[in-house]
Amino acid sequence: MNRIHLYQYENQSLGTSYLYFLEDSYLADIVKNMESMEADAVSAKQAAGSRFEDELTGISGSLGECKENYRSIRELSSERRYTPHAGNYGKLLEQDEKLREGFAAVADDHSWVDGTWVTQPACGGRSRRDKRGGSNFGIVCADTAES
Repeated sequence: MNRIHLYQYENQSLGTSYLYFLEDSYLADIVKNMESMEADAVSAKQAAGSRFEDELTGISGSLGECKENYRSIRELSSERRYTPHAGNYGKLLEQDEKLREGFAAVADDHSWVDGTWVTQPACGGRSRRDKRGGSNFGIVCADTAES
């Protein structure tokens, strides 16, 4: 029974790691642990005799259901994937290569940072451009009552 508890704690940790990294290996380890837990539950049932039979039968049933659930999660996860090279995301990006190239071009284009300034009529056209360190800066006057 202690090993079953240890596997439970390990599976909680593996589940958290899977949610963070989205790698199938964590789910595979959880399923392996579930199989070991089932074997341990059978051994415990044989050792305990009829005294704890109902509880251990319930544990075995729950483990079987959980193991099947994790197998389903693995199948769905492998179908979807979360990388550009596999699963549905890979298919989507495969079709949108031109879009990806367009996004890369926009991401690499920093010319928009060095924009131009337009003269503001509210200041009577009193603005100027200043170039420092290779970048253009617009200096616009403040509209005051004295102007």
